[in-house]
Amino acid sequence: MWATIFLLGCHMVCVPALVFVGEPEDRITEFEKPMWWHCQAVNGTANIEYRWEFKSQRLPRNGDQTVFPNGTLVLHRVTYDDVGTYRCTANSGDRQLKSREATLQIACMIYRLTSYVPSAPKFKIYRQWYGLCIFQS
Repeated sequence: MWATIFLLGCHMVCVPALVFVGEPEDRITEFEKPMWWHCQAVNGTANIEYRWEFKSQRLPRNGDQTVFPNGTLVLHRVTYDDVGTYRCTANSGDRQLKSREATLQIACMIYRLTSYVPSAPKFKIYRQWYGLCIFQS
């Protein structure tokens, strides 16, 4: 895709448009499991840098997540503090493009104890799946 810019009414300069070809989507994941989003933009050149936002603030760089040069964000161990909205920003020179927001939720399964059988040295627990809960911000 190309964007056309008209200068001085008679000269035309074509510059590559910055467009997303992959944006993050809403996700439901499990507690303490890894999770990732892909974000990819194209502009005709390879000079694109990616940043991620969490709850409309720049995502702090720490050991809990990794942002790869290709735009992929990895959350190494999802906790309840990670629940919320995320957004990717692609930067290419003087152009900047923000992706749509994606929401992260945590799912958990609820079990109920139906019975247990003691045995040495361990005992066996019988449980029945009871329901599903979703944690969201």
